[in-house]
Amino acid sequence: MTLFSLTDYGEMWLTYSGQGRLEVTDEEFDCEFDVGQMYSGKIYLICRFTGSYPSSSSDRSMILLEGTTRHGEVKLRGFATRKASRNNVGSLVYVTTVYELTYESGSDEIPQLSLSMPDSEVTGIRFYLTNMLFSGDIIIPGSRGYRFFECRLGEHDVKIQQDLDYNNRIELMKATGIAVTASLFIRGERTISDSLCDYVEIICNLLSIALCNKVNWIAYELVGEDESVVERIHRNRVTMPYSSFMLIDSLRLGNLREFLQSSYQPYVEFNQLVPYEQKEGPQKFTFMRFVTHMYLSAKGLGFIEMRALTLCSLVEVLTNVICDKLEYGKLLPRGDFGKIKSDLHKATENIIRSKLPDIDNVTISQFQNTIQNRRSLEDRLIRFIDEYRIPVDYILGESKGTDNIDDVGRFKRNRNKLTHQMKFQNDDSQGEYLFLLHFLDRIILAILQYDGKPYINVDDSPYLHGSNKPIFNLRSQSADL
Repeated sequence: MTLFSLTDYGEMWLTYSGQGRLEVTDEEFDCEFDVGQMYSGKIYLICRFTGSYPSSSSDRSMILLEGTTRHGEVKLRGFATRKASRNNVGSLVYVTTVYELTYESGSDEIPQLSLSMPDSEVTGIRFYLTNMLFSGDIIIPGSRGYRFFECRLGEHDVKIQQDLDYNNRIELMKATGIAVTASLFIRGERTISDSLCDYVEIICNLLSIALCNKVNWIAYELVGEDESVVERIHRNRVTMPYSSFMLIDSLRLGNLREFLQSSYQPYVEFNQLVPYEQKEGPQKFTFMRFVTHMYLSAKGLGFIEMRALTLCSLVEVLTNVICDKLEYGKLLPRGDFGKIKSDLHKATENIIRSKLPDIDNVTISQFQNTIQNRRSLEDRLIRFIDEYRIPVDYILGESKGTDNIDDVGRFKRNRNKLTHQMKFQNDDSQGEYLFLLHFLDRIILAILQYDGKPYINVDDSPYLHGSNKPIFNLRSQSADL
């Protein structure tokens, strides 16, 4: 009698059933099992025991499962949380236990489920992608009813194609937030490696930026000559719910291909500007992966002011990174400022005491601390804009005024209001939010050196305003650092 089902815990992508041996805290037990991966990346295991079974002394354990299914040999390893356990008394005592496998903070152990098939020569590797969108309903001749595109990125030729059950997967994605909708195939690769996973991670991040929707892989297959599966690996991965603010129009798949080909190398180079790399959870964070996550959060769901504040923070992070590389963040070199800092503080104290003799020392010290050797955010942002030829407007010097506001000035006013009061500069929250999105979009596209092909201007979208200006024009070629 089955007391629990994998579907009790959510929509499952792939499941396997069979018999095997479970190891829990150095003890081994025979069991029947059902194991599966959800679209969100989580892995669930249901074990049914007769006779001896794992004790309930710990709800969090390292487990290892080896078993046989009709699909092939299964291995599962990782930290597991006991979600439920129940006895059913009849002629025999059955004990059914449900485990959820998730990443254990501070551990190098990533939950992994593998399925090994009969031996065959490996001719390529296929990654399964969540929330990859193919707009429109055009079927490419000869594609057997699903859409795909191919391109060369770096050292590899890749093919990205719809899932065979794409329409139903899209409906599931819109209903639940996450679904496997596509695959990415790399022909010629015969073994998996960390560098290949990192390579696919870059492609997923670029697709995420283009579609403004988190695209990630949750499993991969080693594929044989006849497209038979030699081995399949499921990983506990980080995914995000579906969002609909698209940047690159994917109605024509050539747009996505051109975006990937144009942006792949600039992405790699910009990622190397900042030595930001750490292992957090089941995935490795790099600087551009951090940028991608902030970008998607700014375009995601939730409180509009919080999204806008995240957006402004990302603009400021990118500005500081570039200005630090250009040594433009300081008014004076650090050493020169150190030579005059004490004199400036002393002069400030003398002026204050001569005008306000009753002022206290704490207030004087606070005045002295306002002397900063740092350019304003506006100055740094304009330097960043000039360096990358970002097509946003700004006004310098005497031309500035309250009635003549430029893009940078409008951004600054919104940023200050959001930072200090958590509201936009005026009552048109949607209009100001869409302006900020378009402001950030132009920065991202310039960083990626996108070369003028159509993109979706969210601030002038036909869905919101009845018109569209799809052409992104850089003032000139983006400068190299």
